[in-house]
Amino acid sequence: MSRNTLLRLVLVLALVLGVAQFGFAQQRDREPTPAQGSGSAEAQQKSSADAKAKQNAASLRSGTKIQAELESALNTRGAKPGDEVAARVTKDVKQNGQVVLHKGDRLLGRVTEVESAASADAGSRLAVAFDRVVQGEATSELHAVVRSVLSTPSQERARGEEMRRQHESAPMAPAPRLAATASGATSAAGGVVGGATSTAGSVVGGAASTVDSTVGATAGSTVHGTTGTVDAATGARVGSSAGTMLSTPISNIRVQSNAQGENQTSAGSVLSTRRGDLHLESGTRLQLQTVAQAETKKN
Repeated sequence: MSRNTLLRLVLVLALVLGVAQFGFAQQRDREPTPAQGSGSAEAQQKSSADAKAKQNAASLRSGTKIQAELESALNTRGAKPGDEVAARVTKDVKQNGQVVLHKGDRLLGRVTEVESAASADAGSRLAVAFDRVVQGEATSELHAVVRSVLSTPSQERARGEEMRRQHESAPMAPAPRLAATASGATSAAGGVVGGATSTAGSVVGGAASTVDSTVGATAGSTVHGTTGTVDAATGARVGSSAGTMLSTPISNIRVQSNAQGENQTSAGSVLSTRRGDLHLESGTRLQLQTVAQAETKKN
């Protein structure tokens, strides 16, 4: 074999080895490291969870009722159009045996109109529109209106205070009568003891009667007076020791809801009062209702 032929063979082998090494390097670069593989799996898992959440929201039927509570206060004195309104779902919503809204999911909306009371005798109104639901990190379009105001923290506190007062003012049970005399006692002693027992019984009975009438009258007037004060309050302070603002009583709130458009996707609710400014505390419990088929929000 000539020297030139040997040189060509060496060059060909070197070229083949270089190409093979380059190919191995490219393949190694394409293979994900363990950390990259874990990140990719987490991203896929998150994407799948978001897609499922949006599918659940999109499958909600019109007329589905949702229990929720306000995350922040609503007040016609401080609110303005465009302010965000948020309510947290307080009970799982099931459909066809599957949970489509979970407790803790958030309903988001905005204030669309505000009219505060111009005077003490004038009324007020505040319009809101809920149009989104947040499940985890997924946000979907969902149109819901306020069906009713179920309770307010002030109302719950007043109810608990009334129950406590009724419990504390309950009449005491009458004292037991004295035991009968021993069999060996004389008739004279028996007469004396019997008379004492009779006297004690009448005294105890009279005391119980007095206590009953006194407690009944005092407790009744106090409890009813407290209830009247709470029912009459419209954002005013209760007594000098309460020191907290009350929500507008439910009986004074009027709720009107409407939906417009072919698919009823332009929905809103108007909460109004005949007298005084509307004030709802954070934690006020609401019942909402979907008014149109939810549509997945496209990002």
